[in-house]
Amino acid sequence: MTSATKTQAATELFDTRPRVSSVDAMASVAAHVCPEVLRSLPRCDQRAKGEDYVTGLLKVRGRKSARNMAATMGQSMGREVSEQNLHHFVNSSTWDWWAVRRDLTSYLTSAHHPAAWVVTPMLIPKAGVHSVGVDRRYCPRAGRAVNGQLALSVWLAADGFAVPVSWRLHLSQPWLESATKKSKTSIPEDYPLESVSGCALSSFQEFVRIARPAKAPVIFDLLGASAADLAQVFGTLAHQVATTRVPSDLQLQVIDPAFAGYQGRVLPAAQIVQATKGSRRTEQYVYQGRRHLISIAKVQLADPAAARPRAPLTLVGMMPLDHPRARTELWLTNDPEFSTSSQAHQVALADHVQQGYLHLANRMGMQDFAGRSFTGWHRHSTLVSIAATVGCLVSPGLASEQRASHFPQLDGELRVQEALGVLPPVTQ
Repeated sequence: MTSATKTQAATELFDTRPRVSSVDAMASVAAHVCPEVLRSLPRCDQRAKGEDYVTGLLKVRGRKSARNMAATMGQSMGREVSEQNLHHFVNSSTWDWWAVRRDLTSYLTSAHHPAAWVVTPMLIPKAGVHSVGVDRRYCPRAGRAVNGQLALSVWLAADGFAVPVSWRLHLSQPWLESATKKSKTSIPEDYPLESVSGCALSSFQEFVRIARPAKAPVIFDLLGASAADLAQVFGTLAHQVATTRVPSDLQLQVIDPAFAGYQGRVLPAAQIVQATKGSRRTEQYVYQGRRHLISIAKVQLADPAAARPRAPLTLVGMMPLDHPRARTELWLTNDPEFSTSSQAHQVALADHVQQGYLHLANRMGMQDFAGRSFTGWHRHSTLVSIAATVGCLVSPGLASEQRASHFPQLDGELRVQEALGVLPPVTQ
């Protein structure tokens, strides 16, 4: 199916059936999308189960368990859908989730050229402790410890369109050092111990190596990265435009000739941005209907032990002018053609993804996987990505319409804009 045919199929659906419900519309579009992105599955019965699973994610209201999906689809589709088959398809089957992610990426990029690839963390609350990767993690935004999994996701982001195309679990030391835990949940023997930022970089590198996506800037929307983490990010992605949020206390060396009094000094990122006020390195910019003061300074990572010359980077501060108490956002980029408009556009893409994964958790079942295994989790998350694709094809603005205020029970737990630390287990 060509790009034009894919777009036409979705368009004609609504032209000819203007009164179709959004749920039925999604199921119909899923029937067009699933054969394209599940074609790597070798057997037709596997592809049929995959389409049933995706359709179930789209149709079921509330918790999207295999039982609920089978019951709902049995009623609405006029045929029996086996709960056992859905469960087995995700937890016990052997199909390659990377092949599906590669085909999903190809399908999407044939019609939507990415404005950026956005890598962002997603904290997935869990009631139990036995599912793969579950830890007690402190979330500063929520102000409390949250029991759950931490996933790093790669999103295709374009104007008005954001879909997750790849996933990677962050696993803590207790998980990786326990032979029992690894055996029970099928964690690969060579899975590495990584910082959250290191896991984000690995997630993107793994995605690029296997899916071979179209080249576009990459945005890392997370905080808490250390200087060593950032050196790895910008060193690895030296030939690609990369931008990342940075913490206010990150130590950077000023190399901007516009700041003669600070030249060569190593200062916290927030202090450098503060020093730009009143200089020619600031500009007012309207972003999302609100005025911001955007400040820039040329810097490099402060690493005296660096074995090779450090690349020049641009530190960007975005301070809301209409809300004096709002926090200034700090970003670091290696973009050689940096402009305030391009930076604001990248931040807008990252914000759209933030809204998108709230919708993903609440409406697409990302947090509803009931299995415990590493392989089952990856297959479930891949099928959630397909469901999210269908949702965006039906209504590109769907994710941004589902504001966090509609889901107060999850707001803050899933918007991981802070560093996430793994807490020690509770002793009884």
